[in-house]
Amino acid sequence: YKTLKVTADSAASAKPPKRKGSPAQQSRSASASAIPQLSESQIANLVDRVDDACGRLAKYGLDRQVPQCQAVYDGTFEQQLRAQLASNGNVDKLLPNGVRLLK
Repeated sequence: YKTLKVTADSAASAKPPKRKGSPAQQSRSASASAIPQLSESQIANLVDRVDDACGRLAKYGLDRQVPQCQAVYDGTFEQQLRAQLASNGNVDKLLPNGVRLLK
């Protein structure tokens, strides 16, 4: 196989907290809560889905071409994911093609 399409879907959502304070304070808290925060089970599920996608790619020897698969295998993928979440960074860039955090 020269190409293999791998897809996975998941959804995560977070309700913004009820806002109190001045409009300026509300604006700052809205920008901080724009990135969804994931629970431990959602993080584990996301790591499992990436690992599963890499396992399917491995059947065809394609996992070596996906940097995220090597990160999953050596355990750094979850560390990178947690670091991005802690800094309210975009985690989509950590995910291999076909795996999305949100629909």
